[in-house]
Amino acid sequence: MTDLARLWGAQPPQVFFCNFADQPVALGTALSGLQLPLIVTQSSVDARLARQAALEWFHAMLEGSEDTDPVWALHQHGLETAVAWGAHGTWQTRTVNEPAKDTLARLLLDRKTQRVLGHDAVRELVRDGDRRLCCVLAYGVAGNLVDLFAEQLYAHLRRSAREVAQVHRIPLRLPAVRPFDVPKIDFEVRRYLGLEYRASLGEALLKQIPRGPGRARPVLLLDWGVRGTTAANRINPDDLEAWLTFCSQQLCAQCPKELRLISCLALESAPERHAALDQAVHTLRAEARFLSGSGLPTGTAAAVGSY
Repeated sequence: MTDLARLWGAQPPQVFFCNFADQPVALGTALSGLQLPLIVTQSSVDARLARQAALEWFHAMLEGSEDTDPVWALHQHGLETAVAWGAHGTWQTRTVNEPAKDTLARLLLDRKTQRVLGHDAVRELVRDGDRRLCCVLAYGVAGNLVDLFAEQLYAHLRRSAREVAQVHRIPLRLPAVRPFDVPKIDFEVRRYLGLEYRASLGEALLKQIPRGPGRARPVLLLDWGVRGTTAANRINPDDLEAWLTFCSQQLCAQCPKELRLISCLALESAPERHAALDQAVHTLRAEARFLSGSGLPTGTAAAVGSY
């Protein structure tokens, strides 16, 4: 450890993360001599597993904001043997007391149909040289946590599709006041991303491309949130058509060739409205303008069941 400290000299790192094949004796004492703000270690006989856990921790730090807590990220991605030492007063681990049901729902996308749809959308996008975007519409009744669909889909794809896709989630919002059209959606997206009127959406998307190890295709999951939770924020088929048109004519058309987009919108609605919603989606999906470049593959509109 003394030799290691000499390598960085007068510019020590803020965080030190080390994988060990076997836990050294008196490790805590040896590491304390490094005098770093935060030291993280984990041990495993499986080098591949340890490396993947370390990389996922590092990606969480890079993708998060400047105040992302590294100890929190360690709880999310580290192995069971992971330990942190250092100036703990420098870091604050935030915890949220949630019922077990909600915690499980936030972590797992436990519907087989939705898992298959998510995999199909990603695999079609990364293998197709022409398509750039796929729209995913999730809808369900009040109380079945449809608002968590995009979050669950993101977590699921990060775990299960990481060999073919490097997925990063970008929050977006539709205009608060409806009815709305394509220009209003464009204005809201630019405002949300901090873009000027004449700035290119393609350049903004290019800046969001996730970087990671391997040759996995970068994919942005555009999370448009949930609508229909109140009478004021419900949308009708015309609003839905405007959203699809914006995705096809703006996002898809300006998407960089090396990037793929999954545009996800969640709707909370009464069960008696699902049949009409499903029919509206199938009608729009049959139109040629939504099959050129973007596409709505069969089964894209996913009804989210109760948890």
